[in-house]
Amino acid sequence: IQTAAANTPRIEYATDGSLKGLLIESNRTNLITYSAASVANWANASALSRTDSNENALGVFDGVIVAGNGSDWQGTNSPSFTTTNGVAYSVTAWIKKGTSPNFSVRLRDNTAASETRVEGAWGSSSLTTVQNAGAISNQSITYITDTLAVVSFTVTRNSTSNSTYIRIGPYTNTSGETIIALGAQVEVGGFPTSYIPT
Repeated sequence: IQTAAANTPRIEYATDGSLKGLLIESNRTNLITYSAASVANWANASALSRTDSNENALGVFDGVIVAGNGSDWQGTNSPSFTTTNGVAYSVTAWIKKGTSPNFSVRLRDNTAASETRVEGAWGSSSLTTVQNAGAISNQSITYITDTLAVVSFTVTRNSTSNSTYIRIGPYTNTSGETIIALGAQVEVGGFPTSYIPT
C-alpha cells in the first residue's frame, strides 16, 4: 500500500504490480479510529490469546495473531463506531493466514446483539454470508498472495447503533487455531475505496 498526500493525484496498480492509471475516488472517512489492528487498540472477543505480530504486511500492517478458544465466533474487535438504520456501509478487512483453514469478518451491532458476516476457507473465492445486522452485497475476497487477502462487503444496516465494530477471527471450533488480523476499514457508501489509515 502506498499513501498519497492530500490534493495529490493517486495512481492505481493491479495486484500483479502493473500500472492501471489515475485513481479517481470520492471523499470518504474510515469510521474505525485505529485502522491497523494491535493488541492495545483492538479488543479481545473471548479469544484464547492475542499477540502483536511484526508482519509489516503491505508496508502498513503489523497485525495481531488471534487464537480461537474453541468457538467459531471468537476473535479481535476493532474500536466501536456508530451505524445508522438504512445506510449502506462498505467493510474492508486485511487478513493473513495463520494455522486455521478458515476465517470470518463480522460487522457486529453490540446494541442489538446481531451481526452480518462473511466467512470462508483459505484459497477459496467462495464466501458464505450471514445477514442478521443488515442485507449484504458485493462480497469478495482478493488474494494478494497465497496467505494474504483482502475481504470486502457492503451491508445496509437494519438498525441504529452507537456500538458497532468489526470482528476478525479464525472461523474454527478448534482451540488454538489462529488467523492474523491486519486491519480494517468501514466507510459510508455502496462500494469500498482505497485504504484510509487512521
